[in-house]
Amino acid sequence: MDSNIDYVDLLSKGENVWNKWRINNPDKTPCLRDINFVSEFSGCTFYDLPEFHGVDFSNVDFNSACRKAACQRNVLAGRKA
Repeated sequence: MDSNIDYVDLLSKGENVWNKWRINNPDKTPCLRDINFVSEFSGCTFYDLPEFHGVDFSNVDFNSACRKAACQRNVLAGRKA
């Protein structure tokens, strides 16, 4: 994990920015540990719930993160081989 990167800020810039960073940094393990997605990303959508469509969440550390009520469709998750 790289503690010099603000992964919440990077993710808040949108799917395209996040996915491009993931392509350019496949060896990194983004840390979204202890993040409450609803409080961090509220107000992003009509229903005031965060939505993540097509986001590459592979190799992300979600330990203790709260993703309840966050809409995640067409996301890539898990470990890459």
